[in-house]
Amino acid sequence: MKLSFPREEAEIAIVYQGITFTLARASFMNGKRILVAEGLSRRSSVDAPNPEMGRFIASGRALRALEKKYKGERIRHTLMG
Repeated sequence: MKLSFPREEAEIAIVYQGITFTLARASFMNGKRILVAEGLSRRSSVDAPNPEMGRFIASGRALRALEKKYKGERIRHTLMG
């Protein structure tokens, strides 16, 4: 799926990273409006800790949520907002 805006214009920041959860926040300047979305990744109790994978998943979910907000679509995923 193609994003409605270039990925390089979206700013992604890791807000929190722990053993189980990683929270990423993506923001995009749309004219005078700033759109902000968050993505969360959580590690299963049976998986080995992998901080790089957690950042990758959380960032991807944040970008996907940002795209949905940009398009005005409803976000139905519990780990995106």
